[in-house]
Amino acid sequence: MADNKTHVPYDELHQQNHKISEMCKVLSLLIEDRGACDTSITCGLFMDFANSFREHMDLEDRSIYSRLLASTDRQVNAEASRSLNASKELKRIFNGYMHKWCRQGLSIKDHPTFIADTREIFNLILERIQVETEELYPMMRNLESGERVAASA
Repeated sequence: MADNKTHVPYDELHQQNHKISEMCKVLSLLIEDRGACDTSITCGLFMDFANSFREHMDLEDRSIYSRLLASTDRQVNAEASRSLNASKELKRIFNGYMHKWCRQGLSIKDHPTFIADTREIFNLILERIQVETEELYPMMRNLESGERVAASA
């Protein structure tokens, strides 16, 4: 049976997703202007965005995956494994993006490529948020409700 001390902070995860989505929207507008890319404000927003994304992924890793992967339901276990692998791949891509463009602040030598790469990473992250909201969190809630039913039986 799962550890009842493990609490999934859905509200915090949703708040983080909302913040990350908003930052994607704002930064998408800012990066279009080459001059805005070179400002300390834009750089600070990018660093805040990166930290928010990493914190979110870490919280998700700590609060969800171990429980889903420990499930005796093969379908839940397979979906959790697929989602975890997708999460690892997104982190790898994101780290490569950050290494390329944000080593010491924003480092933009090729603005059109930067815009294309940034749009791509934002799209991947926004797609991930949708998967979390529509698939991962409901699956976790279903698992928790099944555990509560089993525990009360």
